[in-house]
Amino acid sequence: MTRARRFALLLVAGILLSASVDSWMAWAAGPAEGGGGPGQDIAAERELPRLDVPAGFCPVEPQRGGNHAKLWESFTPPPQRNSKLLALEIDCATLREIETGPLRRPRSLFSVLTSPPDPRLPNSLEGALGALETRFSRAEIASKAPVLGRDGYAVYVEQRQMGRDGRPGLAGVSAFTLWQGKPFILNVIQFDGEAQVPEIRTRLAATVRSLHDLSR
Repeated sequence: MTRARRFALLLVAGILLSASVDSWMAWAAGPAEGGGGPGQDIAAERELPRLDVPAGFCPVEPQRGGNHAKLWESFTPPPQRNSKLLALEIDCATLREIETGPLRRPRSLFSVLTSPPDPRLPNSLEGALGALETRFSRAEIASKAPVLGRDGYAVYVEQRQMGRDGRPGLAGVSAFTLWQGKPFILNVIQFDGEAQVPEIRTRLAATVRSLHDLSR
């Protein structure tokens, strides 16, 4: 596979993930008001503490430049959506490969996005999760991203998109939560092979809990 083909697949992966997450994030993110560019305000956004990330992921560090920066850029939300990518980790095997070789699509990734507080959501976590679960359960949304349920910390939604060639493009789970009054989305996505959605949800739920445990 040529380098151009690898990079094209990576861009498609980023577009698929951004579109999939953005389709249900928009309701909570509020009206579009511009947005941060790749890695913008990275230092300022480091109020996000180190989380208990699912095993097998290694951090993408855009400040290192090179393929780290290119990968971060590929998965940064589009500028018309007022949201920011706070953390991006990919499977460690792919990260080692791109540090010494050409850029390629990761096999799997973990990411965290945030947006400004949304006045349409109740202030309490429980109230916000109830409103989101109701919203995401509507047929027009659930048909694209089925709600897997909720716990005391987040609403969990299945992500699945077909690629342009008709084969599975991505699959995984997104968790929507509030932390310190701000909406957060945590994702675990696989690009190669069939995702084990129940297992991914369990792993992602542990990460969400680790975020809220830091507030206690």
